[in-house]
Amino acid sequence: MSTHPVHPGSILNDNFLEPRHLSIYRLALAIGVPSSTLERFRTGRTAVTTDLANRLSDYFDTEPEYWLNSQAEFNMRASA
Repeated sequence: MSTHPVHPGSILNDNFLEPRHLSIYRLALAIGVPSSTLERFRTGRTAVTTDLANRLSDYFDTEPEYWLNSQAEFNMRASA
């Protein structure tokens, strides 16, 4: 039984934004990226970059590898 691959943007939304009642706009201002970039990432239309992983990690006190590995796992499962 295979599971549906989870994009790291969904992880951002479900595990970090919603529990904190944090909007894309407020996060974008806080980490210095355009809200359109974060929205594309949140909705799975773009992959996490090293720069974005670093910014998210600084803000949410995670490691950049958390975001980058989530993207790599998504890519692997999506192509399987």
